[in-house]
Amino acid sequence: MGQHARFHIRSAEQLLDLASQVGVRVPFSESLKTLCEPVTIGGRKAPNRFVAQPMEGFDAKSDGSPGSLAFRRYQRYARGGFGIIWIEATAVVPEGRSNPGQLWLHKHNVAGFHELVSSIRRAAKDAHGRDVVVVIQLTHSGRYSKPAGMPKPIIAHRSPVLDPLHNLPP
Repeated sequence: MGQHARFHIRSAEQLLDLASQVGVRVPFSESLKTLCEPVTIGGRKAPNRFVAQPMEGFDAKSDGSPGSLAFRRYQRYARGGFGIIWIEATAVVPEGRSNPGQLWLHKHNVAGFHELVSSIRRAAKDAHGRDVVVVIQLTHSGRYSKPAGMPKPIIAHRSPVLDPLHNLPP
């Protein structure tokens, strides 16, 4: 199998066979009980190891605050039983937003984010009688910045692969 060859794995056996072929050990178990066990992360205890991965909804208010759809999405994750809820990519400066609907955390909307996290915790407590670990992914979109919907890249370093792909000038 080449370094960049595609593969399609349809079963645990296929995964383990491929791992063996390339000399990689993949710990594997049919049991999912480990996922239901608590885990401590950064001094916080998650009730289980199920993680709601960050998926950008692009439904922030114009000031970057979480909108009603963000509240609904994250509360659903909490009610669904996830032990760790990872809030989507949230810009740290306005020019670093990937689009006008991306979350953006700044000193004027901290209360909105505080309410989002509080509502996530309340939803978990109401549904399951327990707290969850909430993580936020802070980001800057760099060469992919489109704060007003049009490309406005900010480039920290040049890439001979990415720059031509995105028609970025010198």
